[in-house]
Amino acid sequence: MSLDLIVRPVRDLNISGGLAYTDAHVDQFRVPTNGVTTGVVPAGTQLGYAPRWKGSLGADYRIRTGGAVDFTLGAQSLYQSSQISQFDASAAIRAATTIKAYGLLDLSAGIVDAKDAFRIVLQVKNVLDTSFASSIVSGGPGGAYRYIIPREADRYAGITARLNF
Repeated sequence: MSLDLIVRPVRDLNISGGLAYTDAHVDQFRVPTNGVTTGVVPAGTQLGYAPRWKGSLGADYRIRTGGAVDFTLGAQSLYQSSQISQFDASAAIRAATTIKAYGLLDLSAGIVDAKDAFRIVLQVKNVLDTSFASSIVSGGPGGAYRYIIPREADRYAGITARLNF
């Protein structure tokens, strides 16, 4: 089930978002022909990389000055519930490789040419500096788990410039 939202309540305010609910789980795992059941994942187990909830909400507002440039402000947020990273028959491995739920917040501010000829925006990603892994897998040094950390797991800032011609 999913829901998407795009709203423009006033001329210079845009609101967008989405929400998805996914109930991806094992219905039935077939027993191998050799009869060994140690590799059988129990029915009802959540599938890997399938968070139950995932959502986003964003807004941007343009402040018109009546002069040569206008100002723009924006905010975007994302939430994702926990998800299994390593789909395995062992409940202990599934628990150790579960990525916990997290939320991110991005903010932006910039200047825009009144005729949309150019735009310069300062962006701060992951404002709250929320750490998370995009994947947790076996096979690290000494049998440890290996955490794959994406760029978005740390706060960072940048400038985006756009020129329309």
